[in-house]
Amino acid sequence: MCDRPFTIENRSEILDITAFNYGDENVAEKVRDPQRTPMQWTADENAGFTLPSTKPYLPLSSNYINVNVEKQLCDERSHLKLYRQLVKLREQPPFYGGNYKVVLVNKDIFSFIRFINEQYPVYLIILNVNGSEKKSVYTCNFGKELKIKDGKVEVVVRSNNIQSDSPLATEGNLLDISSIPLGSSEAVVVKLVQCDNLSHCFKF
Repeated sequence: MCDRPFTIENRSEILDITAFNYGDENVAEKVRDPQRTPMQWTADENAGFTLPSTKPYLPLSSNYINVNVEKQLCDERSHLKLYRQLVKLREQPPFYGGNYKVVLVNKDIFSFIRFINEQYPVYLIILNVNGSEKKSVYTCNFGKELKIKDGKVEVVVRSNNIQSDSPLATEGNLLDISSIPLGSSEAVVVKLVQCDNLSHCFKF
């Protein structure tokens, strides 16, 4: 869901009256109603939030027909499904009760591992924080960063904006730990598999 704009020209729509304390010229910037619009459940009238005959407490965003929970449940890729994947992962060790260690940080990449001990898998989380619209791809050699000569990683969860032709596009895909490509504003969670010499990962 996106914020719905509220302006002084449509002051009758605004419920956050504190926004007027900053002067009419600042209302659009100060008003808190944009993020308080009704939840968009379906493409039905009033977005399934309330009966068609009932006026919602705030106007709906105009995109509710295409942006709603019902549609995201049906989409193969959606923010809702991604969120559910991450919540499920968060319930598992080593994300729940495990350890955290930064691996690589530079102007483009922020990455870290989650781990417990040799009995549990090691997960590598990589985020390309370069917001460039050019979608430039940064290829990471995490074999070097983790001091692993040969190894593979398995894609566990990936952000929705990863291109379909990327080796990270499908959960379960295996790729070399020494060559993980990630485009601008993309993120991925991978599990280290077929890797030797992981013992140093468990040391702070």
